[in-house]
Amino acid sequence: MRLNISVAQRLILSFSLMVLLVLLASGIGVWYATTIQRAVDVAQDGVVQVEQVADLQFVWSNVAANVDNMLLTRQVSLNEQALTRELDEFNRQLATLNDNPFGQTPQAVAQNQQISQNLQLLGSQLNQVVTKLVALAKNRRWATAQQLRHTELVSFQRRFDEGLDQLAQNTQSEMAEAVAQAVQAQQRVRTYWFITIALAVVVGVVSSMLSIQSIARPVRTLIQQAQRVTTRDFSSITPLTQQDEIGELSRAFALMTDWLRESYQTLEQRVFERTRRLETVATLSERVNAILHVEDLLVEVVNQTQHNFGYYHVHIYLIDDTRQKLVVAAGTGQAGAEMTAKGHSIAVNASSLVARAARTGQVVWVDDVLETGDWLPNPLLPGTRSEIAAPIVVDGQVVGVLDVQEDEVANFDEGDANLLRSLASQVGVAVRNARLFERVEVALADAHRAQARYMDQAWDRSSIDHQGGKSLYTSPDAPLISPAKQQQFEKFSKQALTQFEPTVVSAEDEAGQALLSPIYLRDKKIGVMQIHSQKQTWSDDDVAIVQAVVDQLAQTADNLRLFEETRNRAGREQTIREITEKMRAATSMEKLVQTAAQELGKRLSAGHAVVELGVDHQKPNSNGRSQNNGKENGRSDE
Repeated sequence: MRLNISVAQRLILSFSLMVLLVLLASGIGVWYATTIQRAVDVAQDGVVQVEQVADLQFVWSNVAANVDNMLLTRQVSLNEQALTRELDEFNRQLATLNDNPFGQTPQAVAQNQQISQNLQLLGSQLNQVVTKLVALAKNRRWATAQQLRHTELVSFQRRFDEGLDQLAQNTQSEMAEAVAQAVQAQQRVRTYWFITIALAVVVGVVSSMLSIQSIARPVRTLIQQAQRVTTRDFSSITPLTQQDEIGELSRAFALMTDWLRESYQTLEQRVFERTRRLETVATLSERVNAILHVEDLLVEVVNQTQHNFGYYHVHIYLIDDTRQKLVVAAGTGQAGAEMTAKGHSIAVNASSLVARAARTGQVVWVDDVLETGDWLPNPLLPGTRSEIAAPIVVDGQVVGVLDVQEDEVANFDEGDANLLRSLASQVGVAVRNARLFERVEVALADAHRAQARYMDQAWDRSSIDHQGGKSLYTSPDAPLISPAKQQQFEKFSKQALTQFEPTVVSAEDEAGQALLSPIYLRDKKIGVMQIHSQKQTWSDDDVAIVQAVVDQLAQTADNLRLFEETRNRAGREQTIREITEKMRAATSMEKLVQTAAQELGKRLSAGHAVVELGVDHQKPNSNGRSQNNGKENGRSDE
């Protein structure tokens, strides 16, 4: 059974039924209590009525006893007072009985009231008979009194007793009826309570079944569906058809599950796209980091960015040395090539998205450039509708801007902004590395040139020959060296300088071969070695020995040269130190210049040494020297 009512209405209905059952049980209890209370009241009133009847009979019996005692003892004065008191009590109780008629129904009350009135009348007659008896006794008419006692008084007494008995019987009947009603009410209450309990059980069972069917089961179904969603099972959920709060919750949950499924799929796609972008950025970073020239690096960045992400246009601006202009360094397509060739530039303080990014150091993202006041249109890119300008920052300073444009409005998202921000950072690092590499290359080239000059100076032939850097060995059985042979040595030396490794050549004018080898020191040719022999061939071992010896010769020669330079430098420093110490020992200007001239002349083996101190204030002559007609102070000739 399906109830098309809400859960709140079901709960209200169940609560109302329970309240009705409680009210029914309470009503039955109140009715039962009222019935019992009425029976108790009847019983109490009946007891009082019976007690009054009994008291009235007792008082009347006392009156009769006093009359009999008076007639027997014939002492009127003694019994008259007691008889008077008993008659007064009898009349009082008779009046009380008449004032409080007993009965549960109006008929019973009327009947008992009639009996009470009859008793009242009989009581009056009894009072008259007793009064008459007292009067007869006072007149000593004992026989008449006895006759009156046993005739009229007995008759009235019998009728009075019958009335009292009837009243007592009516009271007992009323009490019995009240008790019977109480018993019957108890049985009915028991029956009603059994029925109420049965109804409560039925209502509870029905309510429970309805709750289980309309609340618990749907809620369990919702819990199962929710547990399925927690395991990332976003398959379609069929909502419940019941028209209540749970049905509404089920339909809302189904809509939420559909939204979660779409969101999860979208999120997976976004994560996949972001991962792909990050991988692309990482790959692109590896590629650009391998490029060590700024121009090639920037061209590769813009081309790969457009190719991998499908942007409408990509170009890079670099700030010039004056930091006043942004100059296009690389761009994609014909427009990029044309702007690069023309040196297209934008002032840093211009009203432009690119300039704003350079000034602020923040990514500038515009979904619709036509609605932006500081957008600077480019006639070479008429299709631009949205744009992102990401600053290229190196060591906290903006050095350029990566500008990306799309031909659709709002075609960028947060992922594009993060991607281009990261890519701009990578470009900044790559640009810094490339510039550092170029500087290092320039410095290295300068160092190589300086080293080459130094090597040329250090291994100058004249200085090396002066130090004994040439030697000729002739075996005792070899022929004397003729002028032609000397020319052949010179020729082979020049030939060896053109080689890169030991070479075997024919001796030309004699049998045998010559082994020629250049002498290298750190890729610099510093000499040659040639060995002439009557052998017809040179073995590989011979060539290897020569190569090894040549290498060691170059290293040892360089060590000796360095040692000689060090020794000469030490000698120069020693000489300078000795001359300086002697000059510092001078006590006058004249002694100072004399010491300087003498020591320099002696140490340098000079014929003359002149030292002059002072400034010539005359104009210089045509040869750049000042004219001086007299001897200056502080001059010394040696």
